[in-house]
Amino acid sequence: MLTNHADDLHAVKFAHQFARQNGKVLVLAQLNRFESVSLPDHKPVTSYGSWQEKGENIYQDVAPTSNGEQFHPPLKTIDASRFNENMLATHICQNGYAMVICKPGINRLNLQTVVDLINCPLMLLPDSFSITDVKRIVYLTDLRYCQQQVINYLDKFKRSSVLLAHICEKGLPDLIPSYGNQLFTDTIRYHVANPELFFSHIKESGVEKMVDILVNTMSTDMMVCLNRRFHFQQLLGEQLPKRLPAYITVPLLVFPC
Repeated sequence: MLTNHADDLHAVKFAHQFARQNGKVLVLAQLNRFESVSLPDHKPVTSYGSWQEKGENIYQDVAPTSNGEQFHPPLKTIDASRFNENMLATHICQNGYAMVICKPGINRLNLQTVVDLINCPLMLLPDSFSITDVKRIVYLTDLRYCQQQVINYLDKFKRSSVLLAHICEKGLPDLIPSYGNQLFTDTIRYHVANPELFFSHIKESGVEKMVDILVNTMSTDMMVCLNRRFHFQQLLGEQLPKRLPAYITVPLLVFPC
């Protein structure tokens, strides 16, 4: 996870929860090393080493899993205070990270440059969101251009269902619903063993109304799109913004092309 400072505890707790759900190691990359911050129940600090104290605070708030056991993701830290976009992207690729998590407003880095260079998805966190398990994922795509590698990646998430939401690409004729259902079954569903993979034909063209239906009516916990392709521009514009639009209230996972 990329972070500017150690007092963004809410975002770090979400990253911890997500790592715990999927049995992954959590790496905290602090971009500003010498910044005075305040931690809960701690005096202001300027030391990069305060991350370990914060990790312990996060663990105190973790509830037991359903079987009564607690899995605490191993917590690693790196000093990324001297990284530029190319250095960060090289570090991510060389270390084989499965995902990068951050809020869009990383103050000194251009996240669009980073996501253009890395080979794993970037999860963008909204300003306000709930710290819960990600149980319902929606992949926004035109079914005709659905990326099987994205489906395969999402299929590895634990205790999560995936909904492939077909939204017709601008300028193209929409699919006949019966043909869309058959195409999904024959080309996508056939290659995935997970029974929790579903398909929906979304007719709503307005982006805000569409997101509202997905998040509030269909209880989506996370949305997925491709970098700079298909519905990326509809959601975010030409490039990643400094903050997500107000109507996006769940994490957004952006896959490299």
